[in-house]
Amino acid sequence: MLAASEGTSVSAMVRNFLNRQSSGEDEREDRRIAALDEIYELAATRGKARRKPLKPLTRDDIYAERVR
Repeated sequence: MLAASEGTSVSAMVRNFLNRQSSGEDEREDRRIAALDEIYELAATRGKARRKPLKPLTRDDIYAERVR
């Protein structure tokens, strides 16, 4: 009834709705990526230089912490 009152089809209304939703999600994703970039840049400037690179934890190291 709403589509008829606006002189459009239900399909056109759904298409417009979905287009608005996806553009909003794209904007949120862009803002999220920009915020993460700022955090990484801040962390890089505040971080201390290490002489040796960090050694990644092994699977056993991770589970050993949980078992304690």
